[in-house]
Amino acid sequence: MGDSKIVYFLGSDASILAESLLDHEEEGWFSGTIVWQRFPVEIKKALDWYDEVVQGQMLSYLDEADAAVRKFELTAKFPDGSTHKTYALNIGPSNSVSFRISPIAPRSISTKKMVG
Repeated sequence: MGDSKIVYFLGSDASILAESLLDHEEEGWFSGTIVWQRFPVEIKKALDWYDEVVQGQMLSYLDEADAAVRKFELTAKFPDGSTHKTYALNIGPSNSVSFRISPIAPRSISTKKMVG
């Protein structure tokens, strides 16, 4: 990604809820640090639960935790002014942040015909 860049997280009403300093992008994943945040209690609870599910590798709850965050329709506003829906937004206890601006493509299961 090169230089760090400031990205804002916006609520569904376009209000700024957090500022992050992103310093890495790889294969569609952005990561960095939350500089400041003022998430409403309901959003903070959903983000904390999502982080707990991810960190604890409780995969059976992942879809439910992801939906709890997605219902708030958070977007990321980049320095060029573009805004993008966030996917898999994870904010850790040390204010680390990672997210995508495109959905994660489901893995396809390839089946090979058995010869024999």
